[in-house]
Amino acid sequence: VLVVVPESLQHQWLVEMLRRFNRHFSLFDEDRCTEAESENPFDDEQLVLCSLEFLTEHPTRAAQAAAGEWDLLVVDEAHHLQWSAQAPSQEYRVVEALAAATPGVLLLTATPEQLGKESHFARLRLLDPDRFPDYAAFLHEEERYAPVAHAVEALLGAAPLSTETLTELRALAADDELQVLLSDLQRAEPEQAAELRQAVVDALLDRHGTGRVLFRNTRSAVQGFPQRCVQPHPLPCPADYAPAPGAALDEQLHPEIAHAADWTLQDPRVPWLAQQLQALYPAKVLVIAAHRRTVLDLARALQGRYGIHAAVFHEGMSIVERDRAAAWFAEREDGSQALLCSEIGSEGRNFQFAQHLVLFDLPLNPDLLEQRIGRLDRIGQAERIHIHVPYLQGTAQERLFQWYHQGLDALAHTCPAGHGVFERLRDDLLAVLQGQGDEEALLRRTQALHAELNAALEAGRDRLLEYNSCRPKVAEALKQAAEEEDAENRLPAYLESAFDVFGVDFEPHSARSYVLRPGNHMQAPLPGLAEDGMTITYDRQIALANEDRQFLTWEHPLTQGAMEIVLSGELGNTALTAMPCPGIPAGGLLLECVFLLEPASSGQLQSARYLPPTTIRLLIDKAGQAHDELSHEAIAQARRAVNRETAAQVVRGHGEVLRDMLEAAENLARERAPTLRREALERTRHTLLGEIQRLRALQRVNPNVREAEIAFFETQWAALNNALETASLRLDALRVIVTL
Repeated sequence: VLVVVPESLQHQWLVEMLRRFNRHFSLFDEDRCTEAESENPFDDEQLVLCSLEFLTEHPTRAAQAAAGEWDLLVVDEAHHLQWSAQAPSQEYRVVEALAAATPGVLLLTATPEQLGKESHFARLRLLDPDRFPDYAAFLHEEERYAPVAHAVEALLGAAPLSTETLTELRALAADDELQVLLSDLQRAEPEQAAELRQAVVDALLDRHGTGRVLFRNTRSAVQGFPQRCVQPHPLPCPADYAPAPGAALDEQLHPEIAHAADWTLQDPRVPWLAQQLQALYPAKVLVIAAHRRTVLDLARALQGRYGIHAAVFHEGMSIVERDRAAAWFAEREDGSQALLCSEIGSEGRNFQFAQHLVLFDLPLNPDLLEQRIGRLDRIGQAERIHIHVPYLQGTAQERLFQWYHQGLDALAHTCPAGHGVFERLRDDLLAVLQGQGDEEALLRRTQALHAELNAALEAGRDRLLEYNSCRPKVAEALKQAAEEEDAENRLPAYLESAFDVFGVDFEPHSARSYVLRPGNHMQAPLPGLAEDGMTITYDRQIALANEDRQFLTWEHPLTQGAMEIVLSGELGNTALTAMPCPGIPAGGLLLECVFLLEPASSGQLQSARYLPPTTIRLLIDKAGQAHDELSHEAIAQARRAVNRETAAQVVRGHGEVLRDMLEAAENLARERAPTLRREALERTRHTLLGEIQRLRALQRVNPNVREAEIAFFETQWAALNNALETASLRLDALRVIVTL
């Protein structure tokens, strides 16, 4: 896996991957690559994290990364990838080369159209260049989404389908399968209609829209987000800030950049900020300004004049320095009350523990404004967010605030159509900001266009994406299964037993937390257990709130290491016990065998998905008769320990008989194995052949379904068929039982 992120987010990704998922990524930079012994340093690690800036600044490293034979490429903050047919950016070309050489690609962004619809299309082109070959065709296709979304919405509703909707559905049903579904729906009884409606919805979503490569979960679908409370603070404009004739707009929006270092002495926003911090103490406050110099001057002024020591976060700091500043801000007791960020702090960082955001200035791009607010307004924010906007009266700052607040309503609510409005009204907005246009007319046009674009998104592509990204029935089943798995957590009992067997000291630490240390009688090092011990918990919330505690799951390296020792070692593979067995004379022998049926392991085929290593348990007597009625659990309850010397005598005295019994057990296991193979083949056939048939049918009505997609599943089916047919049987463990 190769994860490519903005430079400022490298360490955050590194820490989050380790803390949340126990994935140990290697951070690659020029020093790491220079020290590598391999010809291609990217061949040295399986999980690699690097910055997009590193790859663009070092073309040789970018070429080596593209040759790294990755299974998955992940690009965070993908809206940075600018593209045009005539001049794609260097960042785009680097990711394009990586995507072309990688079978799995994930592009992550919360503002997919920040750089316009053309760049949004370009990212879809990275995912599937055959599906999205032409920008004009993409725009034409988008025009057809509205009737599909309308039909889907009608089908998902409870009201009977109108004649108009049925006519619309028949027009969209370009193949026989969908026509049959519609006919069945019209004749269906009420108890069958809901299921048929969902089937028609699934078919429509399958045939239309970008949902095969693009998923978007909107806030309205996810829900649970906090409210935003906008608090404007108009302030008098100093005489020295009056714009000179012909002054650039950037200087009007950020007048401090055109003045000497003493601008903090005359700018009313500085004492206002100090008063706000004092009034809000001890509440955490995030302050974002566009420029690094503004941040540094503010920090000096707050400390020198008001005794407020605020953490700073800007692009001139190293990644480690930024991480330390963010960590100091996050500390509840002894941390900084305020964090002063330049624009680099508006992306990627998570500050949802704070509820106060000060926008010391406003960006010109609506999506960048949303990025700023998104540092606090994100999943995990439990309180109302207070957005403080100081601005200088009668200036471009005030006019920009009014455009955002009254025109777009982008401060109090998310604004998915903001960039589209900005692109269409850019010239008028720039004129108004420079004091040359009709502000009232601009606000009216902004409100109207905003409503129009929002309605179009709701009716068209975004609505389809929302339906396709979360199928409620499927999602609810997955959620329920996950909750049941969490409720029946067998991991603590399993690991406590393993710790006891391996000689690991295990003692309570605090509520639902424990301390593990290598014991004096450990037989061998346990992978994942540090030499000086570790503090663990099985509770995710405790782990997230305490960085010093490891969150143990079935996927944690320590759990995996414990299971690997059990599965690969010989200890415990054989045993002898004694127990009373009704119906079997005392002194008799039973042989309990556990066989494993497993296909050749293949990550590419994912054969374990269809036939995971499956146990065949057999319990036979001397005559070769099976005793399936005697369960493993019953034996565990009734068994009696036999000392080592007696066990050895039994095995030596009945060696020939036990070998015959083992041969008989193997023959029985071979007789049962074909049934398991057939069941696995049926599951494979149902999944893969069903997908092949679906794509064949879809290809007749949707030219974007490529033959290569179908060929992939056909190749997968043939290879899996062979792997499952040749699944091997091996003896994994046996136990001799002496009857009493």
